[in-house]
Amino acid sequence: MSSSVHFEHILLGDSDSEENACLGISDGRIVAILVRSSEFENYAEQTRWYLDKGFGSCDQQGLMFPSLDAAKSWITTQLSINYMYGGIAFI
Repeated sequence: MSSSVHFEHILLGDSDSEENACLGISDGRIVAILVRSSEFENYAEQTRWYLDKGFGSCDQQGLMFPSLDAAKSWITTQLSINYMYGGIAFI
């Protein structure tokens, strides 16, 4: 099984404390919420993405990715591991 993963750019928070974020979506389901690291906000080439919350087989927190492509690769791997082992989470 090969799941397609894409990102939807969103803002988290309210107008006083908003953060750039992405929803990681696979097969119509939100599997991850990634937040752009404010540490590199003025340096687009150094943007980092923090896994704020994962769901299902992506249920982890605190991982940092150098790019959305790296996050997509990790999510795809997590989803395929979950599929291979019938939903059993191995961490």
